Amino acid sequence: MDTLAPTMRLVSVDLPAFGSPIRATKPARVVMGRSPIQKVSHRPVGGRKPVRCARPPTLSSKGPCRMIRAFHPDDLPALDALRAASFAPVLAGFRAALGARVADVALAQAEAEQAALLADLAASDDHTLLVSTGADGAPTGFVALRCDRASGLGEIVLMAVAPTAQGAGLGRALTEAALERMRAVGMRAACVGTGGDAAHAPARALYSAAGFQAVIPSMTLYRAL
Repeated sequence: MDTLAPTMRLVSVDLPAFGSPIRATKPARVVMGRSPIQKVSHRPVGGRKPVRCARPPTLSSKGPCRMIRAFHPDDLPALDALRAASFAPVLAGFRAALGARVADVALAQAEAEQAALLADLAASDDHTLLVSTGADGAPTGFVALRCDRASGLGEIVLMAVAPTAQGAGLGRALTEAALERMRAVGMRAACVGTGGDAAHAPARALYSAAGFQAVIPSMTLYRAL
């Protein structure tokens, strides 16, 4: 039996002004990661200046986002834990869609590959990792982005929000922070990849509200042998 997983690549040609009105949506859970994992260059991480994000109207001072700042290497264990928790429903949905026979093969390394992707992004010279923190200073979410200075295209590579912090606009705040960083370094357009399945509906709604448009739909097809 053939099964398929629809995906799409969303592009925003004109980066919206930071702080412009965006309708409230639930924070996004995004696609499990790239396969194969994109190669990234590495260097010791440090010296990145924290970035404060203007608090959107849907976030209060008691909410899950007190600050959006630059990644610190000490954040990685907490970010990996919230990544796994955030993407667990997505992975479960993929398994249900594919069926056990195909999923046991196609998704056998999905969790390990996404964990490796996050570690690569954290150590990459070509990517920026922004972290949201709550009142206690603990990470509540993150967004990884890449800015291609040659083409002027920025990309949201991976984003996750802790399940306990979802529903308060944190995905929106992280998306705005990523777009603001892209704009600050001269990017002229932004893109993000997400899934076309039910589990990614909140992500699609969030990105659409942020000005992204679906322009390159695609799908990955599977079959048992």
